[in-house]
Amino acid sequence: MTPFQFPHVSRKFTASLIFYGQNTVLWAGLTVFFLLNVYAKVNLAPRFEKELWQVLLRPFSALAHEALAHSFWQQGLLSAAQSELRLATAFPKSSNETSVLGASTEDELTAWAAEPARVKTNYDYWKSVVAVKPDFRDAYLALAAAAYQLGKTDEAKTAARSGLDLNPNNADATRILEFLGKTK
Repeated sequence: MTPFQFPHVSRKFTASLIFYGQNTVLWAGLTVFFLLNVYAKVNLAPRFEKELWQVLLRPFSALAHEALAHSFWQQGLLSAAQSELRLATAFPKSSNETSVLGASTEDELTAWAAEPARVKTNYDYWKSVVAVKPDFRDAYLALAAAAYQLGKTDEAKTAARSGLDLNPNNADATRILEFLGKTK
């Protein structure tokens, strides 16, 4: 009997297997990271990315800031749009940019400031029309659009359904309901 007999350990997992496994996991992880970045660039880019790049390339251009402000406004980012227009007024329009003599962004700022009140007035008007003439289909559709602009999605859906009940074959009402179904 030998005094020091060590147990036999199988060599199923050799050091080379662990080394190559680490390299495989590393390259697979880097590939997944790269593919996620490509997916994010293609599918998750903001709609105003082109205008944002123009502002980054020409930070002192009034026209670039105005274009970005219009994109912000179309996306519903009102405070960002107003701040971009204020920035645009701070920069003079250079001679190499096409611009209208005497044009200013102040008119747009005042129009944008009055927009929420105009939408509320429009909403109240169509609500009163629906109350007076409950069989007027187009009033329900206009009420649905105004309610959506105010952020009242449930009320917009109800108004669009009421318009569709009056005329089940109306394509505009079905399109409005499909659009509202995609919103939150």
